[in-house]
Amino acid sequence: MIEIKIDVKKFFRIETTRVVAYKTLYRFLLGLIFLMAWNLFVNTQKYYSIFEIGFFTAGIFYFGFAWKNYLQIDGMRMYCLEGLKNLKTKKKKAKVNKSMVDYVDEETVQIDNLDDDEEIIACLFANLFSGGIYVFVYLIYIFF
Repeated sequence: MIEIKIDVKKFFRIETTRVVAYKTLYRFLLGLIFLMAWNLFVNTQKYYSIFEIGFFTAGIFYFGFAWKNYLQIDGMRMYCLEGLKNLKTKKKKAKVNKSMVDYVDEETVQIDNLDDDEEIIACLFANLFSGGIYVFVYLIYIFF
């Protein structure tokens, strides 16, 4: 049996916490936009409430993505998506700006400086948090 050792204290630094928060907010808002579009265009007869079906489905969807990230930490690789990763890593040349910069001595915090394993772990936590938010709202709607 393979043991997965994630040092949570080492992972949750200021930079990685910020990345997880950004990814969680992005995923939550993207799911919310998708649910509003579903409610507007597909659920035209209003048979189901967006809280009743939509939030539960979105939560399960994000938990499925978190499971995929967990399997990627365990060693599963999706070879069909490797070509898309190469498209993502191409960087554009920076434009040369001749204006003065006031904040030269300060360190910049970049989101792209995570290695592959840290990025997968950040996606895992972001998907878990997003799915948890959706399921929590669903449970609040059902029980209250």
